Amino acid sequence: MLACIGTQVLASLDGDGELAYLLDLGALKGRRITLGAQFSSPPAAVQSALF
Repeated sequence: MLACIGTQVLASLDGDGELAYLLDLGALKGRRITLGAQFSSPPAAVQSALF
């Protein structure tokens, strides 16, 4: 955990010091977090340059 303010947390995974994640702990209330290689997030939608 890098920083915390209220229910917002800035965290990074072990071995990945360059990439940080902003988490809303209020949205995770009552849920379990499971880490592992079998889980992944969908790729972010990025719009290409217009010009």
